[in-house]
Amino acid sequence: HEQEIYNMEYVYQNMRLMGVSETKVLGTGTVLILDGSELLAIDSDSGAPGSHGGFLFLKNTTASDLDIYVAFAADGTTEVLGSNDDPHRSFTLKQNEFAFVPWDCTGDIVASGEGATTLEYMFFNRG
Repeated sequence: HEQEIYNMEYVYQNMRLMGVSETKVLGTGTVLILDGSELLAIDSDSGAPGSHGGFLFLKNTTASDLDIYVAFAADGTTEVLGSNDDPHRSFTLKQNEFAFVPWDCTGDIVASGEGATTLEYMFFNRG
């Protein structure tokens, strides 16, 4: 008997129903993905560490071999993320790569692409 809970595709499909899910087409300019201050305004804990936030899933679903650059940025900033040794870039997602990280909703999540790219993301609120 196969237990569905251990099937990652089952988990992935059902987690999508529990949070914010969206796909954005990116270009080479920096785009706001999630505004942490907007998410903090929803809850009453004022962003206390460990009390607010949730989990963030990001995936590069681009059909071609193009990278997506992601940053945990200060609120309201739009850093250029694609240059070499950029200190603002947190990580790069290559084609079909994903990241699943906790996020306290402090600052913003911003991204840009190596060209015309597609970023799928989901945010699961901790509470």
